[in-house]
Amino acid sequence: MPSVLLACLLSDGLLYLAGRVYGERVLKRICHLAGSSAGCLRATEAVFRRFGLPTLLFAKFIPGFSSLMTCMAGVMGMGARVFIVLDLVGSALWAGSALLLGWKFHASLDDIIHVFETMGAWGIVALVCLAAVAIAGRLISKHCIGRRSSFAKEEADAGAET
Repeated sequence: MPSVLLACLLSDGLLYLAGRVYGERVLKRICHLAGSSAGCLRATEAVFRRFGLPTLLFAKFIPGFSSLMTCMAGVMGMGARVFIVLDLVGSALWAGSALLLGWKFHASLDDIIHVFETMGAWGIVALVCLAAVAIAGRLISKHCIGRRSSFAKEEADAGAET
C-alpha cells in the first residue's frame, strides 16, 4: 500500500504543480488529449466549484476525472498541504477498495485465470481482439462526433450567411 500511495502522490503531484504553474493551458491540453469537447474546461471547473475538496477524495474512481481534478486543484490555488492530505486519503480509498474487492472475489478471479490458462495462446488472442475492437470503436466514435460537429458548424455558418 505505501508504494501505491507514493506512486499516486508523485503522479498527482506533477499534475497539481502543472496546474499551479501553467494554469488552464494544462487543463485544455488534457481535455484535448482525452478527446473531450470545448466545454470540458468549464464543466471541470463547475464540478470543482460545486463539490469542492471532496472531489479529490473520489476522483480516482472515475477514469480520467482524477487527472482533471488534480490539475484543477492547482489551477484553483488549493494549498499544497491540503492537496497532499486529500490526495493521500483519496488514493488510500481507491487502492483499499481494489484490495478489498480482490480479497472478496479472489475465488472468481482464480476461475477466470484458470480459463485463460487452459485457453493458452488463444486466450491472449481473444484479449487482443477485444482490445482492438474497443479501440476501433473509440476511434470510429471520435471520428463520427468530429464529422457531426464540423457539419453542424458548416450549417450554422450557412444559416448566418442567408
